[in-house]
Order: sequence, then structure tokens, then C-alpha cells
Amino acid sequence: ENVGRVAECLKREHIEDLRMFTMWFSRMFPFKESELGIDIPEKGGSSQMLAETAEKLTQKWLREGIEQGELNEKHEVLIRQLDLKYGLTEDEKDRIRDVQSPGLLDSALDTVIISDDKQDLLALLG
Repeated sequence: ENVGRVAECLKREHIEDLRMFTMWFSRMFPFKESELGIDIPEKGGSSQMLAETAEKLTQKWLREGIEQGELNEKHEVLIRQLDLKYGLTEDEKDRIRDVQSPGLLDSALDTVIISDDKQDLLALLG
């Protein structure tokens, strides 16, 4: 809903205001165009193009935020389970938090139930 409101506002703005917004936006949220998978309009782009781009960028960041939140949740659940079962040092907790593969974390979460040794499980994480 908020993204739609911003897009509607951008459609009504003057091109100079849109350029200033684009400069602010790119400073607040640094990115590489190649990482986005969307086309960034040129300076002279229409307000409609800029509004659409702002909406796409916002949606992409929302998705990435959700994915990062899910990853963090897996980290914390695994840490809690291992800490309850074996006890963990702060270094071991940090090691788990460094894992960026959701699939690997899922495998470790499944393995906690049948594991007899935390070192084997930590080795699974790399």
C-alpha cells in the first residue's frame, strides 16, 4: 500500500524533483544496477518510469528483507536447540550465524534430533 502511494506521488512530481529524489534514493540505498535485474531510467526518464522503478526496488528490498529475516530465524532456532542439548560457546554461535545457506541450516536443524555430538553437527555447517 505504501509503495503504491509513493509511486502515485512520484507520477505527479516535476522532473527536477524526481531527479533529486533519485539521487537521494540511490544514496540511501546503494546498489549496483546489475544486481537489481531491472532497468534504471536515465536522467530524462519519465515520472512513470521512475515511479515504476521505485516500486520495483522497494519490492526487491522487501523480499530480501523477508529472506534475511527467515535466515536469521533459522540461525536462532538452531543455536537455541544446540545450546539446550550441548551448550554452545559464543564462537560457536557466531559460526552458526555466519552460515548463509538456508538449505544447510535446514539440514542441521533436522540433524540436531539424531545427533550425539555437537562437533559433527558443527562440521556439517562448514
